Amino acid sequence: RIYDSTRDFDDSIPHESEGKGGEENPSSFFEVYRPAFQRNSWFSKRKPVPSLGDMDTDMPKVHAFYDFWLSFQSWREFSHKDEHKLDDAQTREERRWMERENKKLTSEQVKKEKKRIRKMVNNAMQSDPRLIRAKRLAREAKEAKKQAKLQAKLKREAERKAIEDAERREREEQQRKEAERKEEEKRTRDAFKKLRKRFRHTCKKEHGFSKFDVDTIVERLGQEQLKQFFKDMLGQDKDSARLTFQQKLEEVEKEKKEIAAAREREQEERRARARMEEKMREEEEKKKAKWSDIELMWLAKAIQKYPSGCHNRWTQVCNMVNTMAKNPSNRERTEKDVIKQTRIMNQRKLQTGFSNAYNKKLKFAAGDGTVFEEKESNAGTGATATATPTTTKTASKAAKAAEQPEKKRKKKKRTKKTKKSTEAEAAGSTEQQQQKETQKKEKHQPKSTTTTTTEWTAIQQQALEQALRTTPKGPERWDQIAAKVPDKTKKDCVRRFKEIRAAIMSQRGSSK
Repeated sequence: RIYDSTRDFDDSIPHESEGKGGEENPSSFFEVYRPAFQRNSWFSKRKPVPSLGDMDTDMPKVHAFYDFWLSFQSWREFSHKDEHKLDDAQTREERRWMERENKKLTSEQVKKEKKRIRKMVNNAMQSDPRLIRAKRLAREAKEAKKQAKLQAKLKREAERKAIEDAERREREEQQRKEAERKEEEKRTRDAFKKLRKRFRHTCKKEHGFSKFDVDTIVERLGQEQLKQFFKDMLGQDKDSARLTFQQKLEEVEKEKKEIAAAREREQEERRARARMEEKMREEEEKKKAKWSDIELMWLAKAIQKYPSGCHNRWTQVCNMVNTMAKNPSNRERTEKDVIKQTRIMNQRKLQTGFSNAYNKKLKFAAGDGTVFEEKESNAGTGATATATPTTTKTASKAAKAAEQPEKKRKKKKRTKKTKKSTEAEAAGSTEQQQQKETQKKEKHQPKSTTTTTTEWTAIQQQALEQALRTTPKGPERWDQIAAKVPDKTKKDCVRRFKEIRAAIMSQRGSSK
């Protein structure tokens, strides 16, 4: 390649003004540029080199030809034009300097060669009649597309204008017809008004009928009916006209009564239907809102399992109730039903003081809202049934709150045997300590002059339970508890606690 690069070569390229015959004389372009491309194809690295072609060559091949020459890769060498000879170097540094200088000269020659090839290709592309023809066709197609778009726009504008004109004409026609209709109605009203006026004047002045009777007939008859009736009256004498008027008046009165009766019947039917629908709706609501004992039990358990602050609390409570308990009407409870029933239970709890307010065994007094549960008498002693103002479950809660401190109530469950012995010991020690404290306080305090009652209301029972849970142990404990229970002294509270504990211990002994 170095030897071939040193051979004489014609580096001339056609001028940009040469070969511009255009579409009229395309042969001049091929005569000028074909030899130039064939001559420079000698240095191409890629083979085969595409030919220039002629006027009938397809445009993809033409574009491929120019793409090849725009990215032309030449193997032509320019080492014979080096300024320095490496054999003349005295040292290694001098040899490297000569190499760098020769490399700079070679890169400049390569750039000039690429620039020469690129200029030849650009001149050819500007003068190629095939590209000129393709540009003209593309321009014509673009112009045709633009004209078609413009024509379509004009057509749409014309259609829109035609539609608007048709709508305007239709609107004007409707307005004209509406104006004619109103004018006709006005003429009809005026004529009817004049006819009424003439009829009233004739009946009052000539026949002497009362104004009320005349107005009754005028209001009930239409224009044509009144016109025909007036015409019949004018063709009769006074007696016949009076008789005809009386008959017409009776017909009108009878018709008015029938219409009024029909309207009354319709209103009564509507009211009856409304009452029936309201009654059915109330029955359906009652049937739907009725909660069974099993549902109430599972609702209370779900509320305890998912306290306030849980994520999606009411959704989980609703799912638990629907899963564990069945609705009597086979309908699932919604979150609104659960929330509503929970509010009812909480309100009942505040009124009665019992947490299990849904228990059917609870009996509510009619007066002050006190709750009592019947307690069976002991057969061995022969005692009669007495009213204990609390349930076993509520009493056990109060006793546990008094016997065990807060930390012990949060520990894990123990076995039944260990738990019973521990509670008995704790109860005994607690009772002894409380009796000693009570005796000491009674020595230093005067006797109370207030009268005490043996009955405990639900509010007082609830206050006692809350005080037993929240008041810590100490010498002043029962004084603080008595201060929190309304209308009860310290002795009453201690006596009530002992009664509850005795009832619990007797139940446990009987269960063994």
